[in-house]
Amino acid sequence: MNVDKLNWLARHGDIWALWRERAALLFAESGEELRKPTMPKVSGTVAVMPLTGTLTQAGDDWFGGTSTDAFGRAFDAAMAHQNIAGIVIKIDSPGGSVYGTQALADKVFTARGSKPVVAIADSLAASAAYWVGTAAEKFVVTPHGDVGSIGVWSAHEDISKMLEKMGVNITLVSAGKFKVEGHPFGPLDAEAKGEMQRRVDSFYSDFIDAVAKQRGVRASAVRNGFGMGRVVNAKEAAEEGMVDGVMSLDEVLRGMVGSVRKQTNKAAALEAEQEIHAAYVGAFIGPEEGDEDDEEGDDALAAQQAREKRVAELRASQREERLKEMEAVWA
Repeated sequence: MNVDKLNWLARHGDIWALWRERAALLFAESGEELRKPTMPKVSGTVAVMPLTGTLTQAGDDWFGGTSTDAFGRAFDAAMAHQNIAGIVIKIDSPGGSVYGTQALADKVFTARGSKPVVAIADSLAASAAYWVGTAAEKFVVTPHGDVGSIGVWSAHEDISKMLEKMGVNITLVSAGKFKVEGHPFGPLDAEAKGEMQRRVDSFYSDFIDAVAKQRGVRASAVRNGFGMGRVVNAKEAAEEGMVDGVMSLDEVLRGMVGSVRKQTNKAAALEAEQEIHAAYVGAFIGPEEGDEDDEEGDDALAAQQAREKRVAELRASQREERLKEMEAVWA
């Protein structure tokens, strides 16, 4: 286990909707390759949008996974594009930070009735990922998949004994009554623990209410069932009403393709895919070194054009590869 990552998690102050049994995946040994987000792909008029790895609002090179902000931008692009008739959200995630999760779930829920949107747990939709999955018009799980882990947690780390052994004394100088509350240089006092619990409970209530609304059940049914913080298998999830059914990804794709208008133009599908990619990548492309934050007039226009050029270059670099991949789809 990479202790640096564990220390970061405890000190950073985030509140997590993350399956604790899979949290160890975050703490891979140094040098292990992180799983990067898989870009959306378009087949015919169906956009398949992967929601994978640890979910964080802005994305994190340390943890890998998916940025909920970037995914939301790509989802908006797919919903708006005339060549996209349906969306499949392919989920394989243990969850992540609560920050950004509700906004993404609300975006998916609001899209109900506009275009068919099906989410599939292939093979895990836990915690924050389950929150997002239930927002889709239809939510299913693969036969050997797991869903659930409805809960929220945070952590505090007390490193005072370690520092004492190292002969290090820490002096905190602060302004603001609670500014250093919960610091890692001593035990967590009762008042700070109570505040942490209050915040965890608040986010948990939001989680419960969102799932209840999105699954069309009472909040008490979610709080007192639905695994109560545990993940459950596909059969149990279907029996409890946590999902709409048990299906393979192939079955979902065949059903989606059969229910939406067809597309026989490979170039149109590729155009749609690149527009979705541009929306996703655009969330990460900002000013390069030398760009000024207070750009005005012609400078601002030039900077924007430079960023658009970088997006275009990223899209172009994928074009030939995807054209070859799509030959098999359209043959």
